[in-house]
Amino acid sequence: MQGQIDFKESLRRRVSLLAGTPTTVYEAIRKKLLFQDGARELCSRLKRLGYKLAVVSGGFVPLAKYVQAELGLDYAFANTVLFFSNYCNSRWKHLRMAVS
Repeated sequence: MQGQIDFKESLRRRVSLLAGTPTTVYEAIRKKLLFQDGARELCSRLKRLGYKLAVVSGGFVPLAKYVQAELGLDYAFANTVLFFSNYCNSRWKHLRMAVS
């Protein structure tokens, strides 16, 4: 984006690149995600101290929910991409609420 276009336009362009992509792409991406050393321990300790934790992502719900589950977070905020017959159809919905 680099400030040249607004968020919605940037997201529209990114999602259009996903048209026809099978939903199985999320599994392939999940396998490649690496967490910073100490991330799990930090989140666990903060949770024990009573903090509420969230992932806020400009990406998409399936990966945000994966991060939420892996790190034991309370909330996940991300965008929803609509799929048709297990393929991305270039439509998206920006969520303003947490996905729990």
